[in-house]
Amino acid sequence: MPEMSKQYFTTSELASMCGVTKHTLFHYDEIGLLKPEFINAKGYRYYSFRQCYLLDIINVLKKAGSSLQEIKDFIQNQNTPLLIKLLKQKQRDLEAEQLRIKRMQDILRSAIQMTETTMEGLRDVPLIEECEEEYFIATPLEHGDDDKEFARKLSEHRDYCEKHVIDHEFPIQCQQVSDTRC
Repeated sequence: MPEMSKQYFTTSELASMCGVTKHTLFHYDEIGLLKPEFINAKGYRYYSFRQCYLLDIINVLKKAGSSLQEIKDFIQNQNTPLLIKLLKQKQRDLEAEQLRIKRMQDILRSAIQMTETTMEGLRDVPLIEECEEEYFIATPLEHGDDDKEFARKLSEHRDYCEKHVIDHEFPIQCQQVSDTRC
């Protein structure tokens, strides 16, 4: 056994080398994602160097948002075209997430700017500002709408903008000055 153990890594050694916990490796073994190369008579798990590479792939796919089941399916049907397809899909997912984050940053930046501008106080005279051309998406409110209906329409408005990847501003603009919700 001493000769064989030199060719393999213990659970602790593999975990340390690959930046995971022993518990993670035990869990992966339990769900059949990454089984040890062999288990000795005392129950100690041993992993091969080849499994370091496999664990790296698991970590990359997991960090890219793959579920453990997706990763397990890939490992059971390993082939290069499938890996490339999976990695490209995760790349598209991450690009979409980056776009979502950028849009949220833009909304927050706009909210901060508008709030700071409002804090400067109201002006006694009208102010004319030149701005880039903008388009507005309006959601009509009825005069008798209660707070729940207002919240429902606001939610539908946000959902529409998100679904169609339309930048939307933080503040709510209303035409009726007498409506206290605006």
